[in-house]
Amino acid sequence: MSHRAIVFKAECKPTRRAEFIRRAQRHAGIVRSEPGCIRCDVLVPEKGGNTVYLYELFEDEAAIKAHSDMPYMPGWRDDITPMLESREPVFVIVTND
Repeated sequence: MSHRAIVFKAECKPTRRAEFIRRAQRHAGIVRSEPGCIRCDVLVPEKGGNTVYLYELFEDEAAIKAHSDMPYMPGWRDDITPMLESREPVFVIVTND
């Protein structure tokens, strides 16, 4: 069985980057407690400017669906929208299982 992941690329507004990172770290802690979540990391490139990534690894497609349907997800999206220039979630299959 292959795992599934979300790689979420966030381009932060320059004045909101630090705030977004703090909020993303709180979000990651919540996501880690979800059934089917294997890991959730906030990735800050050493020379990435205002780009921040979230890497969320789940057991399977059902776990990603459950994650997307969590009652706090609309609030998370609403909270981060003013902090971002753009966002791009990419859903991937992890092939090294």
